[in-house]
Amino acid sequence: MRIKIKKILFCSLVIQILFITLSSISHAATCSNSWLLPSSQTMEMENMSASITEYANGERHFSIKQGGESIDVYYLKGALLVKGLSADKIESYSRETIWWLPMVFVVPASVLSQAVPNGPCNLNGKTPFSIKLSGAIGYGPHKLTHAEGEVFPKSPSEIVYKFNAATDPPAKDGKFILYSGTIKLSPKEAAPEDNTNILGYILVRQTRPFLVVGKSDLPVNTLGELRRALMEKKSNSKL
Repeated sequence: MRIKIKKILFCSLVIQILFITLSSISHAATCSNSWLLPSSQTMEMENMSASITEYANGERHFSIKQGGESIDVYYLKGALLVKGLSADKIESYSRETIWWLPMVFVVPASVLSQAVPNGPCNLNGKTPFSIKLSGAIGYGPHKLTHAEGEVFPKSPSEIVYKFNAATDPPAKDGKFILYSGTIKLSPKEAAPEDNTNILGYILVRQTRPFLVVGKSDLPVNTLGELRRALMEKKSNSKL
């Protein structure tokens, strides 16, 4: 009887060790140890939220909501798709400004890289921090000078953060700016799926008129249909 119990305990111990080992291997395989190279992110601030998904082929999807305005952008190979801005607004923004929109995510990445310099994969639990920031972190007239908050792994490949940041010059009413969000470090998806609905997106080109997806000049509904249409137009030298 004692021998059987010992065997059961031994088997249980082996299984636990195997589970821990496999978990460590899985963690290493799915976690990219850089704050600057996530597969996707979300970010929340006062009156603003944003998300971004990075794809393995270099493409990306970015979304931002601020006030009553919502903007979605697909940065594709050979195509820039924008929704939430009129053609006139796109021209006033300029193509260059639209390409720089995802830079809002540089702020939390820069803060976290200083708060946890060993990288996200080394987080073992909730990690509080209070740090003086170096470098010109921020955008617009306000640069972040100090950050205080916490960061923790929700899963082996998902990090959650929340922090207050002081700025110079001080933010409105002298208040801290609150940042919160998630960072996913799992392997990137290959590319946006062909069946992604893109009705109403504007295909931004160097010259006007811009084409609206779903209208008579560009009668397609999905990314797959758009890709085929762009290939046909390119082969016919009409785009």
